[in-house]
Amino acid sequence: MKKIYLAILIALAPLAVSAQSVNVHLKDGTVIEYDASKFDYVDFTGVGPADTTITVGDKSYTIALRGAVDLGLSVKWAARNVGATNPWVSGDYFAWGETSPKTTYSDDTYTNATAIADYAQENGGDIAGSEYDAATVNLGDGWQTPNEVQAQELLDNCTLTWVENTYDSTILPANGMIVTGKNGNSIFLPAHGQMRNSSPFNDEYYASFWLSYFIGDTDYGAQAQILQLYSDGQWGSNGICSRGYPVRPVYTK
Repeated sequence: MKKIYLAILIALAPLAVSAQSVNVHLKDGTVIEYDASKFDYVDFTGVGPADTTITVGDKSYTIALRGAVDLGLSVKWAARNVGATNPWVSGDYFAWGETSPKTTYSDDTYTNATAIADYAQENGGDIAGSEYDAATVNLGDGWQTPNEVQAQELLDNCTLTWVENTYDSTILPANGMIVTGKNGNSIFLPAHGQMRNSSPFNDEYYASFWLSYFIGDTDYGAQAQILQLYSDGQWGSNGICSRGYPVRPVYTK
């Protein structure tokens, strides 16, 4: 009897969920019920490659396409962003502390700002693994938005290679950073910038992702940490909480 694996790790086709549950009927008559709100995609084991190889100059990189990737660090890093169907696309954008994407990212639409800030301040500034963590809510237990220490560990212990889609647009349809661990495993962090109101900003130039730590109120509004990579290097920076950024999760189990 074939086992059916339900995951969001690689997308073959979107699963449009309107009901409250998804029922899997096995041949022996057993019915397994799943919470539909946790679903993004359905994947069957053994379908589709786990990685792909791209060549930049005289060097080849094997890029993971799905799953939690061991880069030789304290946590595993996801092969793609929350809501993404592959490593090259942005996936969903989130305001910081929100767990669902939306069409407009502004102060006016950041309606739960006070509750999110209060929770962060009561928990050392960190929302990782909480009801305000987009990775945990969308992917499940063990998945989290990375914190500053995990992001710095990635930068300090991996080789960063900026690539652009001019190499081969059919294989690499986005600019971004190849991140290679000392064990040789690689992930791709795509450059899709941020969402301001309803428009992308700095897409193609910056690979930017939310981190889990809240900075607090500033002259520019409430801010949280981001990981930001670009063609000339990388730095840790801050983002305005009401704007939309992707989330590249880590797996902590």
